[in-house]
Amino acid sequence: MNVAIIDLGTNSFHLIIAKIFKNEYQIIHREREVVHLRKNSDTIDYFIENDRINLALNILDKFYKIIKSYDAEVYAFGTSALRDARNKGDFISKVRENYNFEIEILSGEEEAELISFGINYHYDVKDKSILIFDLGGGSTEFVFQKCGKIEFKKSLNLGAVRQTQKWFPDYTFSTENINHCKDEISKQLNLIENLTDIDQIFGIGGTITAITWLIEKNIYKREHHFKLKPNYVITKNDFILVKDMIINHALKNELDRIIGIDDQRLKIIVAGILIVEKIFDKFLCESILATGISIRESYLIKNFLQNK
Repeated sequence: MNVAIIDLGTNSFHLIIAKIFKNEYQIIHREREVVHLRKNSDTIDYFIENDRINLALNILDKFYKIIKSYDAEVYAFGTSALRDARNKGDFISKVRENYNFEIEILSGEEEAELISFGINYHYDVKDKSILIFDLGGGSTEFVFQKCGKIEFKKSLNLGAVRQTQKWFPDYTFSTENINHCKDEISKQLNLIENLTDIDQIFGIGGTITAITWLIEKNIYKREHHFKLKPNYVITKNDFILVKDMIINHALKNELDRIIGIDDQRLKIIVAGILIVEKIFDKFLCESILATGISIRESYLIKNFLQNK
């Protein structure tokens, strides 16, 4: 059978179409479209603006045509931006009327727990202590797992889009607003207990993928063609070099000179970089494994491959 998973995120909408073979799967199609659903708002309680709704429906129209061509069964879920939207009911109704599928709104804790399914499926971590984080546009989810058991799960209102809209709404960067952003990130991360003896930290999300691209292009002078690089080890030393480059360019209003990242991601990379910097500091880690596994794959695995 073919299954289509639609992920309605804060920054982007994603579509994957997978072929299910017994207890395995193969991704046969991927799509990503930038939507900025939470436009001009960093607040928890907000309205999706009409232009964003129209853009979102146009994107879903494109997705739906692709899905029909694969004769796939549709499953869709929304995360931070839809969780917070006061008019999410109207949006969900329009999607139901136009395309005849439902959107499941994940709670923060459900989203946090979900990300562990992809890691447990693809990696042998049953005897390890691992931390998994998924850095999105509106929130960041954390799961700490020890010997195959989740010890805690937490969703924080930290995201590359949310922090950009709060601290850098006009894409103007100064030492002052960068430091304010850092302070807020640190306060949010203090809601998570200090952890020791972590065997591995896994990073998920568009910002993490973008960091691998920046390292490849700017440090090692290699081409990446904007493709996922699974199992990419982001060392602390490489990250610091890229982080310093990003901040220096931002302070000089020269972000557009940075190579190796797409224009849409470039707009929110400073906030994303600052969140990752504080994660490195908080958990005293020397590396983060960028898996290339998304919450979409985790949703697929949880719902169709539970017996693996």
